[in-house]
Amino acid sequence: MIKNWRLPGNKAEQIDALASLVECYDEGICVDRDERKANKFERKVAMLGDAGSQKNLSLSYAQGIGVKNNLAAASMWCGKAAAQGHAVAQTIS
Repeated sequence: MIKNWRLPGNKAEQIDALASLVECYDEGICVDRDERKANKFERKVAMLGDAGSQKNLSLSYAQGIGVKNNLAAASMWCGKAAAQGHAVAQTIS
């Protein structure tokens, strides 16, 4: 388990650091694979405004992967990504 880590101060660095944690938990790199934890960190990245993470979180909510299936949340996150110009999100929102 990853413990005692701190986020860098720069927003772009925070997004990169959290995205790395998403990948670790999503793929089981150096930690046990855990979709719930991956989505916890994905949400943090999405809240920082990353359109790719917003789209990914939308798909997780739509499919119930690591989170409870919630179409309203899926639609909200997909809309946020689409509003930022994310091409895939624009085709599914």
